[in-house]
Amino acid sequence: MGWAYSVDLRERVVAAFDCTGMTDQEAAALFKIGEATVRRWKRLRRETGGLEPKKFGGGNPPRVALEQYPIVRAIIEEKPDLTDQEVAWEFHRRTGCAVSRSSINRLLLKLELTRKKDSRRGRAGGSADTGPPP
Repeated sequence: MGWAYSVDLRERVVAAFDCTGMTDQEAAALFKIGEATVRRWKRLRRETGGLEPKKFGGGNPPRVALEQYPIVRAIIEEKPDLTDQEVAWEFHRRTGCAVSRSSINRLLLKLELTRKKDSRRGRAGGSADTGPPP
């Protein structure tokens, strides 16, 4: 989803529609926006009385709670050569909360945690994600 159009543009589009009797298609062509956008803005004004953009939803909450961050830090401190998948498995073993490799990767970036590289193999950890360790 991109940025919301300015309230000023929204007001000009709806005013052009109101004052001149333009169709949705004509207003959209004049302002180089989509016809559906014109219809949404007209409906928004009718339902709310204004043209301010709605708030963004914010997405899903993170799978790892703030109070669990120290657990992830401890895993990395104890075993800095684990892959993201192995960190996820270890986190699951310690907490009972299953998280994906991607979630762990995003968290490690957020916490600015890096891992040591094994110069003999080019990267740390195993070479394949074959499943959780026994």
